[in-house]
Amino acid sequence: SWDGRLQIGWIVEKGFDSAQPSGKHLAQLKESDWIERFVRALPPKLAEHFRDYKDELEGPIFLDVRVGCCEQWSIPGLLLIGDAAHPMAPNRAQGINMALRDAIVVANHLALVDNRNGKVPDEVFQAIQSERQPEVEAVQKMQLAEWRKVEFISRPGLPYQGFKAVISTFGRFAFTQNIWLHEQKGLREGVVPVSLKA
Repeated sequence: SWDGRLQIGWIVEKGFDSAQPSGKHLAQLKESDWIERFVRALPPKLAEHFRDYKDELEGPIFLDVRVGCCEQWSIPGLLLIGDAAHPMAPNRAQGINMALRDAIVVANHLALVDNRNGKVPDEVFQAIQSERQPEVEAVQKMQLAEWRKVEFISRPGLPYQGFKAVISTFGRFAFTQNIWLHEQKGLREGVVPVSLKA
Protein backbone atom coordinates (compact mmCIF):
# COMPACT_ATOMS: atom_id res chain seq x y z
CA SER A 1 0.00 0.00 0.00
CA TRP A 2 1.03 3.65 -0.12
CA ASP A 3 2.42 3.44 3.43
CA GLY A 4 4.48 0.28 2.88
CA ARG A 5 2.08 -2.09 4.61
CA LEU A 6 0.69 -5.29 3.14
CA GLN A 7 -3.02 -5.35 2.32
CA ILE A 8 -4.81 -8.60 1.59
CA GLY A 9 -8.23 -9.05 0.02
CA TRP A 10 -10.36 -11.85 1.40
CA ILE A 11 -13.62 -12.47 -0.40
CA VAL A 12 -16.57 -13.41 1.81
CA GLU A 13 -20.27 -13.69 1.11
CA LYS A 14 -22.24 -10.51 1.75
CA GLY A 15 -23.73 -10.11 5.20
CA PHE A 16 -22.68 -13.29 6.93
CA ASP A 17 -20.02 -15.93 7.21
CA SER A 18 -21.60 -18.90 5.45
CA ALA A 19 -18.86 -21.24 6.65
CA GLN A 20 -20.16 -20.88 10.19
CA PRO A 21 -23.14 -23.16 10.90
CA SER A 22 -24.70 -20.46 13.04
CA GLY A 23 -24.45 -17.90 10.22
CA LYS A 24 -22.17 -15.74 12.37
CA HIS A 25 -22.46 -12.17 11.21
CA LEU A 26 -19.36 -10.46 9.86
CA ALA A 27 -19.56 -7.76 12.53
CA GLN A 28 -19.17 -10.48 15.16
CA LEU A 29 -16.37 -12.05 13.15
CA LYS A 30 -14.57 -8.70 13.09
CA GLU A 31 -14.62 -8.55 16.87
CA SER A 32 -13.46 -12.10 17.46
CA ASP A 33 -11.61 -14.71 15.47
CA TRP A 34 -11.15 -13.27 11.99
CA ILE A 35 -7.40 -13.87 11.99
CA GLU A 36 -7.83 -17.52 12.92
CA ARG A 37 -10.56 -17.97 10.29
CA PHE A 38 -8.29 -16.39 7.70
CA VAL A 39 -5.19 -18.44 8.48
CA ARG A 40 -7.10 -21.73 8.16
CA ALA A 41 -7.17 -21.14 4.41
CA LEU A 42 -3.43 -20.45 4.16
CA PRO A 43 -0.44 -22.74 3.65
CA PRO A 44 1.14 -23.66 7.01
CA LYS A 45 4.21 -21.37 6.78
CA LEU A 46 2.14 -18.34 5.83
CA ALA A 47 -0.43 -19.16 8.52
CA GLU A 48 2.38 -19.32 11.08
CA HIS A 49 3.64 -15.90 9.93
CA PHE A 50 0.18 -14.38 10.39
CA ARG A 51 -0.16 -15.89 13.85
CA ASP A 52 3.31 -14.59 14.82
CA TYR A 53 2.33 -11.04 13.81
CA LYS A 54 -1.34 -11.11 14.79
CA ASP A 55 -0.92 -8.17 17.20
CA GLU A 56 0.21 -5.97 14.29
CA LEU A 57 -2.72 -6.87 12.04
CA GLU A 58 -5.61 -4.49 11.52
CA GLY A 59 -9.00 -5.23 10.12
CA PRO A 60 -10.95 -6.60 8.61
CA ILE A 61 -12.53 -3.77 6.70
CA PHE A 62 -15.62 -4.87 4.79
CA LEU A 63 -16.21 -3.34 1.38
CA ASP A 64 -19.52 -3.48 -0.43
CA VAL A 65 -18.79 -4.81 -3.91
CA ARG A 66 -21.20 -4.15 -6.75
CA VAL A 67 -20.75 -5.74 -10.15
CA GLY A 68 -22.55 -4.47 -13.21
CA CYS A 69 -22.46 -2.51 -16.40
CA CYS A 70 -23.71 0.99 -17.19
CA GLU A 71 -26.35 1.07 -19.89
CA GLN A 72 -24.54 3.95 -21.52
CA TRP A 73 -20.80 4.53 -21.06
CA SER A 74 -20.75 8.02 -22.50
CA ILE A 75 -22.36 11.39 -22.83
CA PRO A 76 -21.15 14.07 -25.25
CA GLY A 77 -17.54 14.82 -24.36
CA LEU A 78 -17.16 12.10 -21.69
CA LEU A 79 -16.44 8.37 -21.90
CA LEU A 80 -16.33 6.01 -18.92
CA ILE A 81 -14.03 2.98 -19.04
CA GLY A 82 -12.90 0.33 -16.58
CA ASP A 83 -14.73 0.05 -13.27
CA ALA A 84 -16.39 3.42 -13.87
CA ALA A 85 -18.34 1.87 -16.76
CA HIS A 86 -18.48 -1.75 -15.64
CA PRO A 87 -17.41 -2.57 -12.06
CA MET A 88 -15.88 -6.04 -11.95
CA ALA A 89 -15.90 -8.56 -9.12
CA PRO A 90 -12.70 -8.66 -7.06
CA ASN A 91 -12.01 -12.33 -7.67
CA ARG A 92 -9.50 -13.17 -10.39
CA ALA A 93 -8.32 -9.52 -10.60
CA GLN A 94 -10.11 -8.63 -13.81
CA GLY A 95 -10.80 -4.95 -13.09
CA ILE A 96 -7.36 -3.79 -14.21
CA ASN A 97 -7.31 -6.21 -17.16
CA MET A 98 -10.64 -4.96 -18.50
CA ALA A 99 -9.67 -1.31 -17.93
CA LEU A 100 -6.42 -1.74 -19.88
CA ARG A 101 -8.23 -3.54 -22.68
CA ASP A 102 -10.81 -0.72 -22.73
CA ALA A 103 -7.98 1.83 -22.99
CA ILE A 104 -6.44 0.02 -25.97
CA VAL A 105 -9.76 -0.01 -27.82
CA VAL A 106 -10.29 3.68 -26.99
CA ALA A 107 -6.82 4.52 -28.36
CA ASN A 108 -7.53 2.58 -31.56
CA HIS A 109 -10.79 4.46 -32.14
CA LEU A 110 -9.46 7.91 -31.20
CA ALA A 111 -6.45 7.51 -33.50
CA LEU A 112 -8.87 7.48 -36.44
CA VAL A 113 -10.80 10.59 -35.38
CA ASP A 114 -10.12 14.00 -36.86
CA ASN A 115 -10.68 15.99 -33.69
CA ARG A 116 -9.12 19.29 -34.70
CA ASN A 117 -12.25 20.94 -33.36
CA GLY A 118 -11.61 19.30 -29.97
CA LYS A 119 -14.69 17.09 -30.14
CA VAL A 120 -15.12 13.36 -30.51
CA PRO A 121 -18.33 12.35 -32.27
CA ASP A 122 -20.79 10.47 -30.04
CA GLU A 123 -20.80 7.60 -32.54
CA VAL A 124 -17.15 6.89 -31.70
CA PHE A 125 -17.94 6.47 -28.01
CA GLN A 126 -20.91 4.26 -28.88
CA ALA A 127 -18.69 2.13 -31.13
CA ILE A 128 -16.21 1.69 -28.27
CA GLN A 129 -18.95 0.50 -25.93
CA SER A 130 -20.34 -1.84 -28.61
CA GLU A 131 -16.90 -3.35 -29.10
CA ARG A 132 -16.05 -3.75 -25.41
CA GLN A 133 -19.33 -4.61 -23.71
CA PRO A 134 -19.64 -8.24 -24.92
CA GLU A 135 -16.22 -9.17 -23.52
CA VAL A 136 -16.86 -7.34 -20.25
CA GLU A 137 -20.14 -9.19 -19.72
CA ALA A 138 -18.54 -12.54 -20.65
CA VAL A 139 -15.71 -12.01 -18.15
CA GLN A 140 -18.19 -10.99 -15.43
CA LYS A 141 -19.97 -14.32 -16.03
CA MET A 142 -16.63 -16.16 -15.77
CA GLN A 143 -15.91 -14.40 -12.48
CA LEU A 144 -19.30 -15.47 -11.15
CA ALA A 145 -18.61 -19.06 -12.21
CA GLU A 146 -15.26 -18.94 -10.39
CA TRP A 147 -16.98 -17.62 -7.26
CA ARG A 148 -19.51 -20.47 -7.40
CA LYS A 149 -16.60 -22.92 -7.38
CA VAL A 150 -15.22 -21.23 -4.26
CA GLU A 151 -18.65 -21.44 -2.63
CA PHE A 152 -18.82 -25.14 -3.50
CA ILE A 153 -15.45 -26.06 -2.00
CA SER A 154 -16.06 -23.84 1.04
CA ARG A 155 -19.42 -25.30 1.98
CA PRO A 156 -19.85 -27.28 5.19
CA GLY A 157 -19.30 -30.99 4.68
CA LEU A 158 -16.50 -30.54 2.16
CA PRO A 159 -13.41 -29.82 4.24
CA TYR A 160 -10.97 -27.47 2.59
CA GLN A 161 -8.01 -29.59 3.65
CA GLY A 162 -9.49 -32.62 1.90
CA PHE A 163 -10.10 -30.60 -1.24
CA LYS A 164 -6.53 -29.28 -1.08
CA ALA A 165 -5.19 -32.84 -0.78
CA VAL A 166 -7.12 -33.95 -3.87
CA ILE A 167 -5.95 -30.93 -5.87
CA SER A 168 -2.31 -31.34 -4.83
CA THR A 169 -2.44 -35.02 -5.83
CA PHE A 170 -4.12 -34.64 -9.22
CA GLY A 171 -2.79 -31.16 -9.94
CA ARG A 172 0.65 -32.61 -10.64
CA PHE A 173 -0.51 -34.26 -13.85
CA ALA A 174 -0.13 -32.37 -17.13
CA PHE A 175 -3.63 -33.47 -18.16
CA THR A 176 -5.20 -31.83 -15.09
CA GLN A 177 -3.07 -28.70 -15.50
CA ASN A 178 -4.09 -28.39 -19.16
CA ILE A 179 -7.78 -28.66 -18.28
CA TRP A 180 -7.39 -25.88 -15.71
CA LEU A 181 -5.33 -23.68 -18.05
CA HIS A 182 -7.88 -24.09 -20.84
CA GLU A 183 -10.71 -23.24 -18.46
CA GLN A 184 -8.89 -20.09 -17.30
CA LYS A 185 -7.83 -18.90 -20.76
CA GLY A 186 -10.54 -16.24 -21.06
CA LEU A 187 -9.52 -14.75 -17.72
CA ARG A 188 -5.82 -14.78 -18.58
CA GLU A 189 -5.93 -13.68 -22.21
CA GLY A 190 -9.34 -12.10 -22.66
CA VAL A 191 -12.32 -13.38 -24.60
CA VAL A 192 -11.65 -11.46 -27.81
CA PRO A 193 -8.37 -10.31 -29.36
CA VAL A 194 -7.44 -6.76 -28.36
CA SER A 195 -4.27 -5.09 -29.61
CA LEU A 196 -3.01 -1.60 -30.26
CA LYS A 197 -3.23 -0.80 -33.96
CA ALA A 198 -0.47 1.18 -35.60
